[in-house]
Amino acid sequence: MQNILIINPFGIGDVLFTTPLVRALKEGIKPAPRITFVCNARTYPIIAANPCIDRVIVFDRGDYRMLWRADKAACVKNLLAFVADIIKSGFDCVFDISLSRQFSFLSAIARVPVRIGFDYKGRGTFLTHRMVLEGFSGKPIPDYYLSLSRLAGVEPAAGGLLEFPLTQGSAREADALWASHGITGNDLLVGIVPGGGDSWGSDAGLKRWAPEKFAEAAGRLVAERRAIPVIFGSNGEAELCDSVQQMIAGKSVVATGLSLGGFAAAMKRCRVVICNDGGPLHIAVSQGVKTVSIFGPVDPLVYGPYPGTDRHAVITAAVPCRPCYRNFRYEKCGNRRCLGEISPDAVCDAAIRLLH
Repeated sequence: MQNILIINPFGIGDVLFTTPLVRALKEGIKPAPRITFVCNARTYPIIAANPCIDRVIVFDRGDYRMLWRADKAACVKNLLAFVADIIKSGFDCVFDISLSRQFSFLSAIARVPVRIGFDYKGRGTFLTHRMVLEGFSGKPIPDYYLSLSRLAGVEPAAGGLLEFPLTQGSAREADALWASHGITGNDLLVGIVPGGGDSWGSDAGLKRWAPEKFAEAAGRLVAERRAIPVIFGSNGEAELCDSVQQMIAGKSVVATGLSLGGFAAAMKRCRVVICNDGGPLHIAVSQGVKTVSIFGPVDPLVYGPYPGTDRHAVITAAVPCRPCYRNFRYEKCGNRRCLGEISPDAVCDAAIRLLH
């Protein structure tokens, strides 16, 4: 098994969850195999500089769906080119983490002999080695992914880490951000991420703590620790970040529109990051930054900081209905007590403990 293809078309957190598997395969197979990774364009920066990955193929399922609606012949042509690339590459094994049957079907057409993945809802038809999956529960998702290596005869080492190697360009982007705001090496920076949860689409708000509570927690850190809050977000979250900044007395920085690598490099400069459950949390963890994460409907045992250590504080509310997100489904309740009952003091106290 010397030429491996790994397919993960999902979002930021999920691709980061795959990086312990990547390292386990690279280090557990002798001689070290060549590894190719298929991801979408948004997550490409996470693995572009990963030393365990030899090649990256960008495959955006959304683009293919749009192309299918616009020009079916062109869509088929592009898919055949993708299959031809797999055939030409001569892979002897594929790890398909898509939870669908499309990629394993294409791998079967491309005559990849060993096809490993999860048989979720009977979608593992074209896999040669499969693990039945009803959903993720009871253990962290990276541990599920690592368990797939055993189907290839590789026993993963304990203590895998999420990896997001940074480029010099990402570091320069972060340095330019600090210079533009007069931030020095002596400043105590606290990351604030009031958004995130893009994988939930229009329901992302169901995972988000209230903006005014982020502002209150940040305000205490300004008053008690002379911290400078850095409010991170995407371009689409600029209004949200601005609204949080307006509620904070004292100096703060809004950092929106950074590249994914610049975002990670800027986070790395923070002493602690306060955020919702989602991709930004796992980016912070990958950079070795302490985190306080706020979990509402989602189970932190499954989707929380990995690996869980005393460098990471997870804040939840003691309500009987949480977590309600199970097997990729969740309740769209009207009260969101699981988030509403989390106080700014609880979050700020956890951040102060980590700062000590």
